[in-house]
Amino acid sequence: MRFFYTKSLLTVLLSLCCAAVSAQSFESNGISYSILSLSDRTVEVAHNANYQGFIIIPSTADYSGISFKVTGIGDEAFSGTNVTEMIISEGVTHIGDSAFYASTLKEIIIPNSVTSIGSRAFERCTVLKSITIPNSVTSIGDYAFSYCYGLTSVTIGNSVTSIGDEAFYYCYGLTSITIPNSVTSIGGGAFGGCRGLESITIPNSVTSIGGGAFGGCTGLESITIPNSVKSIGDYAFGGCTGLTSVTIPNSVTSIGNYAFGGCTRLKSVTIPNSVTSIGGGAFENCTGLTAVHISDLSAWCKIDFGNFISNPLQIAKNLYINGKEVTNLVIPNGVKEIKAYAFYNCTSINSVTIPNSVTSIGDEAFYYCYGLTSITIPNSVTSIGSSVFFGCTGLTSITIPNSVTSIGSHAFYNCTGLTNVTIPNSVTSIGNYVFEGCTGLTSITIPNSVKSIGDYAFGDCTGLESVTIGNSVTSIGDYAFNRCYGLTSITIPNSVTSIGSSAFSNCTGLTSITIPNSVTSIGDWAFGGCTSLTEIYVKATTPPSADYYTFYHVPKTIPVYVPAGTKAAYQAADYWKDFTNIIEMDFGIKGDVDGDKTVDVADVTAVVEVILNGENTTEQTFEDWTSTNAGVSSSTSQNSYTLEAVEGSVLTFDLSVSSESNYDWLIITIDGTQILKESGSYTGSYTHTFTTAGTHTLVVKYTKDSSRNSGSDKGGIYNIKLSTNPTADVDGDGSVDVADITSLVNIILGTTEE
Repeated sequence: MRFFYTKSLLTVLLSLCCAAVSAQSFESNGISYSILSLSDRTVEVAHNANYQGFIIIPSTADYSGISFKVTGIGDEAFSGTNVTEMIISEGVTHIGDSAFYASTLKEIIIPNSVTSIGSRAFERCTVLKSITIPNSVTSIGDYAFSYCYGLTSVTIGNSVTSIGDEAFYYCYGLTSITIPNSVTSIGGGAFGGCRGLESITIPNSVTSIGGGAFGGCTGLESITIPNSVKSIGDYAFGGCTGLTSVTIPNSVTSIGNYAFGGCTRLKSVTIPNSVTSIGGGAFENCTGLTAVHISDLSAWCKIDFGNFISNPLQIAKNLYINGKEVTNLVIPNGVKEIKAYAFYNCTSINSVTIPNSVTSIGDEAFYYCYGLTSITIPNSVTSIGSSVFFGCTGLTSITIPNSVTSIGSHAFYNCTGLTNVTIPNSVTSIGNYVFEGCTGLTSITIPNSVKSIGDYAFGDCTGLESVTIGNSVTSIGDYAFNRCYGLTSITIPNSVTSIGSSAFSNCTGLTSITIPNSVTSIGDWAFGGCTSLTEIYVKATTPPSADYYTFYHVPKTIPVYVPAGTKAAYQAADYWKDFTNIIEMDFGIKGDVDGDKTVDVADVTAVVEVILNGENTTEQTFEDWTSTNAGVSSSTSQNSYTLEAVEGSVLTFDLSVSSESNYDWLIITIDGTQILKESGSYTGSYTHTFTTAGTHTLVVKYTKDSSRNSGSDKGGIYNIKLSTNPTADVDGDGSVDVADITSLVNIILGTTEE
């Protein structure tokens, strides 16, 4: 009993002694420790700012007669200290977070007992030259060795399964590294900024390469990605400017944003059929990339290239299918959608055939394919995305099928070779910048289905000579026809209620405009810089709102024709009052054939009577005229016509000129006022409505300078007609026929302008 009592007492005393040091730190042989477990008698090295020089971490530490096992190096244990060399004894299982952060450690021996290295454990140990991670370690924490500039050698044990984010970030002294077969994931930025890294072996065990994993490794020239990898993260190899080749295996399904962005020496890339998505900018600024190789075009068309219009994907100049360069692209049957950026910058493509299975063409699908001269869009396509044909300067004509209901912004931006385009009746709106910079476009008809014309839609179409705006358009956007120098006249339909800022600004060839009575507001600079304007027709009984710049630089002495009885209102209205020659006229009502100020069935009867009575034969026709001074230096050839008109009579004619541009001119005047002046190569038509009855003189002349001949060196006018039945000629084609009845019925039903 006495022996038992003595033993129990000792146990109690020992427990009390241990309790005194529980949850406390102690020092043993100059090293501070923190107690982890009393029952297991385990401790880890605690933080002490005074460590320096060479240190051995023992396997045990004694305190108050009790022996503790040393199992770890705690968080920040040697952070910021002057430790230079260290040997860690067997038994230590973990190295904590920031354990050696920013210390002066030059050399360390890690025993096989260590299983984990914490985050930032050796971050900024800039004088550490080499590290061997033993086979016992299973994970390397985030930032574990980041910014270890002096590190030149790393051995990673074959039990490591994951390398944390930025684990070796900016270790630019490393030249090579072998990742063991045990590793399954390489974290984001794991080796980012290791610019000295020349070679790296990625094992078959790796299934994912994190974002920026090797970003900025400028010394890498080639990389082999194993078949086990399924995803390549954002910026994974971004900025690897030394990379000349890369093989992407069939296992990869996604390539992240900017994955190879800035790899300027990369010449070609093979993308397997397994890839279903390519992130925005994946090959951006790969300026040396000339070819992309694929094996299956059907799979390629289905790839999701992301949606980064501001930083678009630059794939290559040439496309290869099974080693053969593609010039005539035929999309296979069965493909339903051509994804965004699918053929971005593929300049080798000359023609494209799209099958009936395709219903949509994604944004920038053929962006900058400037070798493209022809494309067939099937009736199955319902939408054309933004910037689809942006910069396709070789494209000369395109027919948009009736199935298309929407055309995205910039769709044909800067297609300078485009001379002809047909917009179908199915389209309801023309978006912003759709045809901006199409300098070769000479005429455009906007169908009745279109309700709005977007900002800059036809801006800088400097060759545009003729525009027909459908009578369903309600708004004309800002800069819609800015700098369309070739336009000489424009009629805005009665459906339009607003004209945007700078809509027709700097249209220096514009001589006449008609603003319908539906317009209530005209934006600033809408007609600013239209210095050649000779007449303005405004049909609104209430002056539309305008500002100081609406007609900036337009001569204020030109006649402005306004509805009868409204002259005083215009003379009092802001900015309209600046015009000194405001003239009242009776514009009448379109379709009011019998003159009763309404459009109804009685007007249909009146048109029928005109047709039955043959009154449409009162139309006057005149002989064609062509100049006779071709090839004669410094001369003028002209002809004049005497026109007997009633108020509202309509003069129509066609004209053409083929001459030395800006030196030889075809000039046409009415009653001494110039209405047309054309040079170079030009064909077109013109309509003029007489506001006063009586005799009028039409003069056409061709002037030749003395320098040289060009083209046919002649000009003339043709199909000259003067209609004396303007009210019955409802459709304005110069004759009264069944078509006028159809137009009149449409007006009554409200399906066209009044």
